[in-house]
Order: sequence, then C-alpha cells, then structure tokens
Amino acid sequence: QRKSRDAESPDETKYAGFWIRFSAKFIDFCFLLALNGATNSAITRLTQAVGGGDAPIAMFGASLLQLLINLLFGGIYVVYFLGSRGATLGKMACGLRVVMADGGDLSYTRAFARHLAEKLSFMTLMMGYVMAAFDSEKRALHDHICSTRVIIK
Repeated sequence: QRKSRDAESPDETKYAGFWIRFSAKFIDFCFLLALNGATNSAITRLTQAVGGGDAPIAMFGASLLQLLINLLFGGIYVVYFLGSRGATLGKMACGLRVVMADGGDLSYTRAFARHLAEKLSFMTLMMGYVMAAFDSEKRALHDHICSTRVIIK
C-alpha cells in the first residue's frame, strides 16, 4: 500500500523555512547587539578615561578594537552553540537545529566553516539567505557549501 504524498511519517524530516530561520537570526542579532553594545560602550569609556577621547588616532584604534571584538564574539557564539548544542540561542528559541546531511551533529570545525561560509550568504546581497526560500530542503548558500540542513525539532 502506497502512502499519500501529503501524509507525514513520524520520522520524516521537517526543514526550517526562510521566515522561521529569519526569526532565529533576528533573535541572535538582538542578543549580539546587546553584548557588543555593552562591550563597545566599555571600550569607548576606557579610551576616554585614558585621555584618548579627542585624539583621532585613539578613536580609530578604539573603533578597530571594537570591530575585532564584535567579530570575535559573533564567531565564538555561533561556533560554540552550533558545535555543542546544534543551535544558537535564536534557533533554540524557534525550535530549530542545524545538522549534517545525514542527520548527525556538527563538529566545531564544521560549525566554524559554516560560520565563515555564512559570510558569503551575506556578501551576495543576502541572496545566499534567500536561496532557502526556493530550495527543496530549505538550504541557504552556506548550508550548500557545508552540507548542513536546518531542521525543525
């Protein structure tokens, strides 16, 4: 007896679509915005406290330091959570998980590669993200590059 295409078996994988992934990304963005905002504020206050608040070179140095720390925090956040839990805080809040094509967990190395590949999704005028809306397995560019899938738990 053949099953209907519309009937779902309990073990059928449900891929996360564009909008739920967007929501998870927005939650992560808000978390990192708050963390980076606090860090940037502290660096600015420290620069001013040591007398460099008016010197253009000191402010440039402080801005560069802020950028590097923001990038570092973002990378550590994504790699740690994907490598240890299979989901960032935003993905957890939305009931999502990132897995390998075979359903296995991501290693920290794969999580790092996916984080770097995600930069390409951004640099393509966000088209790398939009791909998820049209792919049969809802994969974005970085998912294609790293052989990952975002699933609904």
